[in-house]
Amino acid sequence: YIAPVSWLVAKDVMEGRRHVNFTTWNQYDADRLADIFDDLYDEIDDGEMPLWFYVPLHPKSKLSETDKNILKDWAVQAAADINLDENAEIGSEIEDEHDD
Repeated sequence: YIAPVSWLVAKDVMEGRRHVNFTTWNQYDADRLADIFDDLYDEIDDGEMPLWFYVPLHPKSKLSETDKNILKDWAVQAAADINLDENAEIGSEIEDEHDD
């Protein structure tokens, strides 16, 4: 990458890792994982991911409704798989959407 662009990329990577770092994933406790899955669900549901400035540079990154539902369902299932108490709260959001 060219200098100013590489700085922006590095900043974005550092910011992302501050929120979720897959290198240290196995060190997260159940509460932290619950927060991650809840945030993931909300950011996809609210259209915040992928970031608005990323899509014009990478058009294939735009999520279809099917993509969004797959990711949200995964967040709910992942929470359930690790037996989080919060999974009922996350799951109820998807159930409410499908009931409409």
